[in-house]
Amino acid sequence: MYDIPTSRRTGGTVLEAGDAPVVVAEGIFAAELVAACRADGILADAICLSQPRVVSFWFRFLRDVAESRKPLPTLVRRGWGLLRAEPALVRRWTDLGCRLATPAQAERDIRALLAP
Repeated sequence: MYDIPTSRRTGGTVLEAGDAPVVVAEGIFAAELVAACRADGILADAICLSQPRVVSFWFRFLRDVAESRKPLPTLVRRGWGLLRAEPALVRRWTDLGCRLATPAQAERDIRALLAP
């Protein structure tokens, strides 16, 4: 688990998927699971959402302001830093095995995976 207000890892959780047909892992650390899932033959897909950086900045900013995560100047500074760092982060996630997809394409692909 990761705590945004304190910017640190706060713990972990073991998830037993049982006989679930699909498990979705999302978040900034999800790409760390791709290689192991692929090696175990259980990876259905690994998607990195691709959209203009300013769109990511704006939605992140709105979410963080609505949730009062940090003081406003900190949110702007943090958001600007993430906007600048995003290309390197996306490269890392694709290097770990994720593929780029727009939110609309990702939704279509996930729906297709879940279709009977």
